[in-house]
Amino acid sequence: MATKPSVSTAERDAHIQSCSDHFLAAYRRFEDFGLPSDRDEAYQWLHLRDQAVRERLIDVGNDFFQTAGAADAQALRTTQHA
Repeated sequence: MATKPSVSTAERDAHIQSCSDHFLAAYRRFEDFGLPSDRDEAYQWLHLRDQAVRERLIDVGNDFFQTAGAADAQALRTTQHA
């Protein structure tokens, strides 16, 4: 199974902002003209944005636990050698 390429925080934040901008543009068109296709497009952009936000939160959580795990491991090594 192929792994997903690593995405930097700045790239992910830019993607989230871009999705938000597209969502707002499509939703405004829907409000102005009432076309279901604009509503559907807005929903798709919203879904993509939410997915990117979830991935960002997962990355932040992984970073937290990696840092905490490293600190715990160091504390354990320190107490074992004392």
